[in-house]
Amino acid sequence: VEMPTIAIIEPAKLPQQINDQTKPALLNDPKLSVLAQDLNSGKILFTKDADKIRNIASLTKIMTFLVIYENHKLDEIVTVEDKATRTIGAQIDLYAYEKLKVSTLLEAILIPSANDAARALAMFDAETEAAFVEKMNKKAKALGLNSARFYNSTGLDLYSGGEDCNEFTGENCEESYG
Repeated sequence: VEMPTIAIIEPAKLPQQINDQTKPALLNDPKLSVLAQDLNSGKILFTKDADKIRNIASLTKIMTFLVIYENHKLDEIVTVEDKATRTIGAQIDLYAYEKLKVSTLLEAILIPSANDAARALAMFDAETEAAFVEKMNKKAKALGLNSARFYNSTGLDLYSGGEDCNEFTGENCEESYG
């Protein structure tokens, strides 16, 4: 019996270190900040301009989530205020005076990033969004976030540094929900 011939193909040469030619093109964007961390070990894996203040957009909803989750039961009923239904951006099309569980609205702010759900929860918790924002900023300070400043519950036009975003998103990843 004749043995088949096996051709050995030389493996591709992999770069030993990252340089400008091996980085994804997106990382060359001057408006981009990145901070990647192993949540198990706490080791920072990669950073790019993480200390620069950037628009954090819907990451704000993680702080909204945290404040609501720590202060309310998931089965509490929220009556949606009319003002919450008049929100720009991503929505789940809430109706004024609609009644929903806190858990349903929390899912709506985390999954489809619904601004109307974030505002409904903020008004449910503190009567006004401004009063809720005070709670968000107090929580940020308690977490040691140095550059984060919240002005609303939705993340529209909000800015923070990458280190602070990493700190409060990591805080929420460690907690179990539901």
